[in-house]
Amino acid sequence: FVVNRFFVPWLNEACLLLEQGIATTAQIDAVACKAFGIGMGPFALMNLTGPPIALHATDYLSEQLNCPRYHGADNLRDMVAAGDMWEIADAGEGGDEALDDEVVSTISERLLGQVFAVAAQIVEEEICSLEDVDRGAKVGLRWSRGPFELANKIGVAYASRIAQEYADSAGFELPEFFPQQAEIGQPFKFNYIDLRVDEGIATIS
Repeated sequence: FVVNRFFVPWLNEACLLLEQGIATTAQIDAVACKAFGIGMGPFALMNLTGPPIALHATDYLSEQLNCPRYHGADNLRDMVAAGDMWEIADAGEGGDEALDDEVVSTISERLLGQVFAVAAQIVEEEICSLEDVDRGAKVGLRWSRGPFELANKIGVAYASRIAQEYADSAGFELPEFFPQQAEIGQPFKFNYIDLRVDEGIATIS
């Protein structure tokens, strides 16, 4: 459920990029794969799981979280109504090599910014730790890095800026700990060792 909180709006954001004419399905997928270190982009993943699932999930999150930005994009809605799948050209016909740097930046910043902003909400709301957010992404989605590890990789200051841009566009407040981390100029620190002490006996996982 933690993973879906940021993954489902990520799918919808890709649909919005397509709807706005930023790039093709193949180009958005190619940029997403490179930015996130993944093997399949959002449109290929939607074809795999079924666009109706993506539409239902994003509409549900929009309603439950009162976030209009998550409302299913019109092109996704039309796709489901027609019973179709996304058409994705071969990478050689529409990969990110055909895009200029500005378009590549637009796609990657919006997709990354969305994930960073929502992952920050999850931690701020004490749903789970930042380590568990990243564990979920790597185990549940097979991402090579989780959101906070990705933020460390590209730089927390840059990650904070694009997270803020997404939060502004989506109409919610970016949790303060994210820009505060950027201000101190340090990466997020992780502890993947869990320690539990019960009646004087420590268990380390």
